[in-house]
Amino acid sequence: MKSGREDELMGRGEIRGWIDADGSIISLPPPHSAAWISVVQKRREALDVFCKSVKRRYGVDCVLILPKGKRQFHEALIRGLREVATVIEDVEPFRAPERNAQVEKFRRDLQLPARRRRRIAEEALLLF
Repeated sequence: MKSGREDELMGRGEIRGWIDADGSIISLPPPHSAAWISVVQKRREALDVFCKSVKRRYGVDCVLILPKGKRQFHEALIRGLREVATVIEDVEPFRAPERNAQVEKFRRDLQLPARRRRRIAEEALLLF
């Protein structure tokens, strides 16, 4: 039996649906190499549950940005290459062609020259 707190968390399909319908996946190629997922919604409560669910399910931070000035929407942000990759890997495929195109752009932007990939792999091996 689920507790009341677990009942309000979203499942994989719901997270995918929110990103698909109300979100965007933005990525920048090297040398900037940045990525984030943005989900925009008028109701803060819904994004609170979205952020809690992402944090609980994937262990990645989700920041809620409140509206300022004339801006009328709340925004949930998942920032970072690893964080975005973790979420995308679990929730894809998306239904919206735009979202699938954004995922492909994200993957292309992650392509690194062989020398840089080797150096990153060597650095990672030193950690173990």
